[in-house]
Amino acid sequence: MAAHPAADYETNKLYFVNYSQVPNSDGLRKTMICEWDTKGKIKHWQVENIGRFDTIHDIKSTRNYLVFTDLPFIVEPASIYGKPRKHANQDICQMWIIDKRELANKTEGDSVRAQYVRLDKPSGHIKVDVNDDDDILTVYLQHIPATDLGLVISPHEKKHGSNESYDGDYEGFISVGPQPNATGKHRINAKTGEVIQSEYCWEKDAHWNSLLWTDNIYSENVRERSRFLWSTTMGLDASFVMDSAYRLYENATSAFVSMKDLPEKPVLPSIVRTNLETMQYDDAYFFEEGDFAHPPTFIPRKNAKSEDDGYVMVFLNKEKPKELQLFDAANLSQGPVVRMSVEDFNPPVMLHTTWKTPTASDVADGYKIGMFRDLWGSLIT
Repeated sequence: MAAHPAADYETNKLYFVNYSQVPNSDGLRKTMICEWDTKGKIKHWQVENIGRFDTIHDIKSTRNYLVFTDLPFIVEPASIYGKPRKHANQDICQMWIIDKRELANKTEGDSVRAQYVRLDKPSGHIKVDVNDDDDILTVYLQHIPATDLGLVISPHEKKHGSNESYDGDYEGFISVGPQPNATGKHRINAKTGEVIQSEYCWEKDAHWNSLLWTDNIYSENVRERSRFLWSTTMGLDASFVMDSAYRLYENATSAFVSMKDLPEKPVLPSIVRTNLETMQYDDAYFFEEGDFAHPPTFIPRKNAKSEDDGYVMVFLNKEKPKELQLFDAANLSQGPVVRMSVEDFNPPVMLHTTWKTPTASDVADGYKIGMFRDLWGSLIT
């Protein structure tokens, strides 16, 4: 199942993608669009003309459409046993769009058509504006060319350029992608799949190796047409790039910066805000070399008056003890306005976090699914 479900705030429904782990004899996977009203049975529709993919990771909902994409990662079973990677990840992003109005007119279990879109840079995560007037979608993608989670530091791995071995303490670490944080803004015709316009926000000398982003999803007006994204980045030390990563991606056509042109000086880790109207960075704060912040979480102020009226929370990974830090979402450059820690505070890397307002009950009355039923349901679908 795709890791990130899509919330439809107007109908209080969740949508997600479920697909078979093992392809059929023709290389295709049975793929289902699923809808849940958070109370009753989950509804399923099989997706037509889905084509080949390895992994579907994220799905988002506009007013009338569902948008989901694949991850570029190629799984090579031999690499699990320490064998070298032979194939680079795909250089494109595959996207599919489904009209929710068609789902409403279909009987559960029927098939539904998906509109295919191909974009020329691979992607990890999606954000959309709810507004889809005239069937034109505004889709924001976290682009991740030359990023390969299948490359890990082994005892035989060398650093590119110096041919030095890594310290044994780094064994098993995942290779980070030697590319700048990059957000793409794409305007797409949902009916035809035509990419009308694409814009990109990135810088060569700052904000490299993004983890995840956060945004203000708590206001109806903001969801309609967003202006900001907040991201954390891990930075880059080109002298630390794995030789196998360099060789595998030195000719990547989707790269924003060629492997041959990586920055000579270390790029500091940061927290940065992207202005989605100008597609430029408009605020940033840089952490000390060696530190980095876990993916951020936006927290709105009570009675917030603007999209950036709130805080961005991060966990700062550093020499013990680690810290929880709060930034003013409208003024990152002033640094953290709150720093909290205690002795031996050492949380693991947390990729996905969220914030929600307190409620009287977080679980619908009488709703409970046992473990066996949950497991069996996942297998038979």
